[in-house]
Amino acid sequence: MKLLKAEIEVEEIPWNTFNVVEKLSHLEGRWTPVRPEHLSDDEVDGLIRKLPKSLLDVLLPFQMDGLRFALRRGGRCLIADEMGLGKTLQVPILYFLHFV
Repeated sequence: MKLLKAEIEVEEIPWNTFNVVEKLSHLEGRWTPVRPEHLSDDEVDGLIRKLPKSLLDVLLPFQMDGLRFALRRGGRCLIADEMGLGKTLQVPILYFLHFV
């Protein structure tokens, strides 16, 4: 940090951000919510059960993983991957589940 500060302006990581990253870096197995807007795996499973079967049947495994990732974080995430992998399908589902 001292070397960086000599060359560029560096801001410290906010304590709440550092705390969340620290907790997440030691997790093994199941997701553990660390922020008020985060959802447990059981809550995520409950939301996913509300989706129509016809919609669940068209989701590919990696799309379901992305959906679970976003739901665990209360919909606060950035979905960024290669074009054509289904972001257009995942985002409306997140929106739907947020308002169900």
